[in-house]
Formats: sequence, C-alpha cells, structure tokens
Amino acid sequence: MTMTRMLLALVALAAVAIVAAPSSVNALPQQLSAAAAAATPSVNVCKFADWETGLQVDLSALRAAVAFNNAKNWKYSTKDASGTTSYYLNVCDQLVTADPELPVECANSYACQSASNHKNFSAGTQIYNSGIYVENIDSGIIMMKTIGGTACSSGARSTIISFICDPRAHSLDGPEDVDEDDHCVYEVDWPTKHACTQLPSPATSTGYHLSIDSTNGETFDFSKLRKLVGNWVVNMPNGTFVLNVGQPINGLDFQPSISQCSPTSGACHLWSDTDPNLGVLDVNSRSLGISSTGRIYFDANGKLNYNMTGGSVYSSDPKCKGIARSINIRFECSSQINRPQFLDESNCGYHFLWASIVACPVVEGEGSDSSLSGFAIFVIIFLVLVFTYCFGGCCYKRHKLDAKGWEQIPNYDLWSKCCSICDTRRNVMERTRTGR
Repeated sequence: MTMTRMLLALVALAAVAIVAAPSSVNALPQQLSAAAAAATPSVNVCKFADWETGLQVDLSALRAAVAFNNAKNWKYSTKDASGTTSYYLNVCDQLVTADPELPVECANSYACQSASNHKNFSAGTQIYNSGIYVENIDSGIIMMKTIGGTACSSGARSTIISFICDPRAHSLDGPEDVDEDDHCVYEVDWPTKHACTQLPSPATSTGYHLSIDSTNGETFDFSKLRKLVGNWVVNMPNGTFVLNVGQPINGLDFQPSISQCSPTSGACHLWSDTDPNLGVLDVNSRSLGISSTGRIYFDANGKLNYNMTGGSVYSSDPKCKGIARSINIRFECSSQINRPQFLDESNCGYHFLWASIVACPVVEGEGSDSSLSGFAIFVIIFLVLVFTYCFGGCCYKRHKLDAKGWEQIPNYDLWSKCCSICDTRRNVMERTRTGR
C-alpha cells in the first residue's frame, strides 16, 4: 500500500507539472496570438488587412464616388423571355441617388434589383461586418455582403459580392455575373485588379526592407508593424506624432491642412496654433522622413534601429538650418507589441524608443510540430514513473524482504490474483464453447 500511495503522489505531481509547464513555455506565443487577435483582421469599410498573413486589400477605387464621380452606379443587366433585369451596385457606399436610371425603391440601399415589369427590390440596406472581409484567408477572395433588403419568402433579400483577383481587368470593368439562389441571395462575381493588392514583402522591389539578420544568424522581421488602416500615434504636450513602418502614413481627417506631410511621408509631427478666445486657428505639420528611405540597422551597441530621412528642412534652428529632418526609432525586445515612445529632438532629428515583440529574434522552426506536445511529455513521465516503481519495488522487496523469483514484483499478490481471475474466466469461456 505504501508503494501504491507513493506512485499516486508522483503521478499527481507530474500532472501538476504538465499543466503548469505549457503556461510558461508557451507564454510568448500566446501573447503574440492575443496581439494578433486584437489587430487582425482590421477592417475599415473598403480596406482589409490581416496581421498574420500580410494580406492587404483596398477597394476604395471601386466606390461610385471614385469611379464615376457620384454620377452613376455599377450596373449589370441580363435578358430573358420576360425582359431585362438590372442589378445596381455600389462598393462600400449606398447607391448614388443622382443616377437617373436608379429606381426610387432602391434609395438607401447598397444593392438593388430592377426588372422590366417595374418590380424593384432592395438587395441590402446594411453592410455585413462593417465592410469588406475575407471568409477564408487561404482563398484570397475578398467579399462584401449586404443584408436587410426587401422581404421575400425566405426572409430579407441580401447580396454577396466576391471580388476575384484579375490583374488584366480594367478599372471600369464591373460585375461579371449575378445569380439569385432559392433563398433570395444575390451572388455576384466581380473580377478586378484591386483585389490583387498585397503587402509588399522585403524581397519585393518596393524599397522597404523590413527584415534583417544579425551576425549570429538571428532574423528580425518588422513587417508586423506595417499599418494599412490607421497609423501609430504618439500624443505629446507639444503635438502629435503620426508614423508608419514600411509604408507612408495613411490619410488623416484633416489632410487639407497638412502642407509638409506629403503622401510619401512615413512620419509627421502635427501641432495646432490656438487662441484662448478663438480656439484652434490652424493645424501645422512637418514631415520627419520619407517612407521609402526607411532602413533597419544595428547601432554600435548592437541595438536594432529603424531610420527615415528626407523630412521637412529646418529653417529657424541655427544648428540645423538647411538640414532635412529625420526620425530614428530604437527597438527593444518585449513580450508585447506596445507603442513607440518619444524621447527627444536632438542632432537635427527625432528619437523614439519602441519596446516590441518584433525586436525579438525569429527562431527558425519555432512553433513547428517538431516540439513535444503536452500529451507526449505526460506519457514519457508516466513511463519513467512506472519503471521507477517496478525497479525500485523489486530492489526493496529483494534486499529488505528477502523475496525470491516472481515475489520480487511490487504488489505481487495483487497482480497474481488478477491473473488468476483472467485464467478462471478464460477456462469458463472455453468450457462453454466446447460444451464440457
């Protein structure tokens, strides 16, 4: 009984170790997954970006406001014996009511069906999921779904648009096919070159190099800091710093007031002139660097840095007059994504500190199936415990109890009784089968 209790205690301790071990071993991947879940996928009506795969799509060019200057909508027509049926569509926006062909019943809709018999139906008054989305990342097909259309036998009419990558499609090529299923769902196939856009990798010819290898063979990948939707924002008493990594900053709400922050800027400093009585008078800005000049390097202390140059030229500072502004970000390894922190402005440039998980080396094979699972570790520990129990028990009974032969096996009486029961059952079954 003593040996049995010891075995149970050891198994319990092993189970506790198995439960506790993954939490510490896998803490970093779990935090990375949590960060990924918070950042992917990010959707902003007509833009989609996936944090993990790097997939980026912007369908803004298909809006009627851009393609047709809000003069008309996208239209697809079919003819049959009953007449002509037309489908009016807009991407990410409601249908343009200024379109002279648009039926009145289609107002406040994103998609609409119009038949020659004047039966017009809304095919969606709301956008599902707040914008475009990818149902299956592996397929790469971008989708937009509208819901809440005119009632039908199966509920409310809806539309599913599948934007299919076609580099040969022209800018004004619209939907290629529209089908209606038995559940009042209009399925639209739309080949377009705008569904082919993806984040450029460091190997492409974009000029944005977002990975670097150390002398020790470690790889650092900064592509996860690239933002399609929004920017990295640092608020300070002297203004706001807006920056992006690997591509220019995305459009700001007060873009018309930004004079020095060109579309190619990778970082900008924004501040406002205020008056106690009149409030904000103007929004000023200066570029801190051009995105295409961005580079990753190791400084003299072996620290990772990201640098951009070619910003707005200093005009009033006597030490830096005539010199273009620059931005330098020093990175430190952290278990989370975090945000950049402003340090100071010195030596004709702006300096930031960024503690981020991307500054931690990417280990080849990390997270692969070659590592042992928790179940495999449990089996190994269990087998070790069984061997220890059997070997230790035999030694104890042989030297302390002077046992001989099979009696050296721990709990021999218990196992022998089990074997006897099995033999008895086998004999009974044999006799039953033979009828003896």
